[in-house]
Amino acid sequence: MERGRKMGPKQGREGREERERNYSSLATILLLNRRQTLAGTPTDVRLLLDHRMTPDFRPATE
Repeated sequence: MERGRKMGPKQGREGREERERNYSSLATILLLNRRQTLAGTPTDVRLLLDHRMTPDFRPATE
């Protein structure tokens, strides 16, 4: 650890696990955006991010 730096509450193991989850979610969103751009078809990221299906959210079917 560098001198003079205090370890923040999110720099321990739990913080690392949370950052890894956030990076994984961000990577999923970026890949889906890229796929949507290349294919020209919309993809709702909620399908892959464990969101519950609600009456106001129904995936488009072709």
